[in-house]
Amino acid sequence: MNQVEVCNLALSRAGNGASSAIVSLDDASEAARCCKRVFAQVMRAVLREFDWSWAKGIVALAISSETVPGYAYAYAYPDACVRVRSIGPVGFSPGRMPSYRIPYEIVASANGESRLIATDLQDAVAFITRDITNPSFADALFHEALAWRLTRELALGLKANPQMATAAEQEYNVALSKAVAANDQEQVRDEELPEDVREYGGYYALPNGAYSCR
Repeated sequence: MNQVEVCNLALSRAGNGASSAIVSLDDASEAARCCKRVFAQVMRAVLREFDWSWAKGIVALAISSETVPGYAYAYAYPDACVRVRSIGPVGFSPGRMPSYRIPYEIVASANGESRLIATDLQDAVAFITRDITNPSFADALFHEALAWRLTRELALGLKANPQMATAAEQEYNVALSKAVAANDQEQVRDEELPEDVREYGGYYALPNGAYSCR
């Protein structure tokens, strides 16, 4: 489903005059204008909810000239990213070693107009959820959850059916749970670090399974 198809599904659910289908987000109708106003924000909100496998990305972080007390490095927050899931050294895969965690923190820049990633890791890469605008290649259950989340906003924005906004929130939570479960079933991660791998990128294993920097 593309943006328009998801919007039309949401409009049909909102009801009470909001159910007329649109052809484009640029249509002259109030329904289309409302869809255009809220779609991107709703899409980002649902993307942030979970580490969707089809929305994953890996980006090399750009070093910042700023410093953050307590950390050796500060990197610019990556573009086209709705959430940083973890960071690591070049060549590392968090799916292969899920217990491997590099400490980091998201902080505001000095002027308060951007975000930084503070860490002790040199030459870091970030594992992110990308800011995807076209949901067409997402899972069908993700479409279902997205449509319900959009239904809530449209029911309020179009003043179509206030009761539907509450119902849509409940349906969204159910649909999101199903989408998350389906996403998890399509991947298998290494649950434990292999016996012959005890060292990686300057970090070593602790007895509790965590990792620390030398």
